[in-house]
Amino acid sequence: MPESVETIIVGAGHGGLSVSCHLSNADHSHLVLERGEIGETWRSQRWDSFTVNSPNSLNQLRGDQSPLSDPDGFWHRDELLQNFESYASAKNLPVRTGVNVTGISTGPVARVLRLKPREALTMQPTWSSHPAPCRLLILLRSAKNYLRG
Repeated sequence: MPESVETIIVGAGHGGLSVSCHLSNADHSHLVLERGEIGETWRSQRWDSFTVNSPNSLNQLRGDQSPLSDPDGFWHRDELLQNFESYASAKNLPVRTGVNVTGISTGPVARVLRLKPREALTMQPTWSSHPAPCRLLILLRSAKNYLRG
């Protein structure tokens, strides 16, 4: 892995992006790794017609100053994804997509993640399969996602 960071966050959904924003504001070196695109679980594990079940005002990410056109409404899945992407871009968050974390192990100094590039979707993978050391690991996942291997 070409970068050395204190913290690695696995998952670029609501929780991962929010934590990343807080770490960025504290000038704490970190990366957010996502197996697909930002908000991948919302993209690939939800119906096309899915809407969130809480008001938009509760789903707005921490520190997002964008005005809500309908704070009491309920975002469609695609609107939520657009919000995630805009937030990550506006905050310049260090999100790396196409990184599949296949395992975690601890050593005497650091935790090591085993990474697998998303070769099925890109001809030139973003990351090598070499272990990635970090001091703190934050693992955010949905109930259907878990590490294998």
